[in-house]
Amino acid sequence: MPIAILPGVSILLVSTANLIISLNVEINHLLDDKQDQKGKTIFLKLAQLNRLSLAMVSLYVGIFLFLISGLLAIVTSFALLVNLLLGTALLAVSIALVLLIRYAIKAVSIRQYQFKRKFSEKQSRETSE
Repeated sequence: MPIAILPGVSILLVSTANLIISLNVEINHLLDDKQDQKGKTIFLKLAQLNRLSLAMVSLYVGIFLFLISGLLAIVTSFALLVNLLLGTALLAVSIALVLLIRYAIKAVSIRQYQFKRKFSEKQSRETSE
């Protein structure tokens, strides 16, 4: 039954929503910071926010299609339509998972960039003193 998949997808949805909230807070913090070299980091974080938003949309579409296919499976005998909706729902959730994996990989590289930049700034301040 496609509805049995909904709790797992819902957990992904809540987790993604928490990531978006956290990323929004981080972007706002970077915007409030007065240092000049934050532009690239903000740009990278905004791209991450876009990926997460697309993943959320894909998860919502997947949940909707799972529900519709489950309801149709109960009330009708259109197996082809139910299977088509179920396949489309699985595709939508798969797209969301690919976006979330890409987000996770990029998040690590952005964090490394931030740490390297901070380390370079610290070294340049120490050598100028």
